[in-house]
Amino acid sequence: MAAPHIKRGLKRVLDVGCGTGRLAEFLSDLPDIEFVGVDINEDYIRRCHERMKNRNNFTFFTKDFLYYNSADKFDIIILTGSFHHFQFSQQERVLEKIQNMLNLGGIVFVSERILSPYASRKDFIRANKLYYYISVADQFLRGEIPWNHIIPLLNIWRRSVDFEYKLDYEKFISKFRSANFELTDKIKIWPRTNYFFNESVGDIIFTFIRA
Repeated sequence: MAAPHIKRGLKRVLDVGCGTGRLAEFLSDLPDIEFVGVDINEDYIRRCHERMKNRNNFTFFTKDFLYYNSADKFDIIILTGSFHHFQFSQQERVLEKIQNMLNLGGIVFVSERILSPYASRKDFIRANKLYYYISVADQFLRGEIPWNHIIPLLNIWRRSVDFEYKLDYEKFISKFRSANFELTDKIKIWPRTNYFFNESVGDIIFTFIRA
């Protein structure tokens, strides 16, 4: 989704939680791009440098984004599955930093796993587990994982509730609106089948601009 905007002149890109640099590599053929990736994981950043070596227009920092500061502003800021790794109490601060780092006319892309609606900690745990149970079952039915990987995956993901801070759709949109972002587009990429009986649950890519 970012590539067409880069081609029309929005060239300074910040990837929050850049991981091992897969997005950087995907965008590497675009002319004039100036790419900055930030991730707290040292090994991920090392792999970014290896993947994008000899590309001076791609820069990577090992840093918790909450403590990352830049005098430069960006045309595009991307969070691919990273927003839910910030604690609920930190998410407003993350959005405030993004607002301050975004150029006028800039765009924010957020790819997130959106849960079923929940009102309590108990509901959150239930919604989080349901999300992963259905995800694993769907991958198995589509032949993407063998049957003997099901239990190990469920055991890993079941523990994610202790270090992931996912939101339901209304809570997610409300946080961005409160930070003066306007939703302009969204694309649901999973699931294709309405397993949750709620079209707002699943993997969704959101596009925001300043309100």
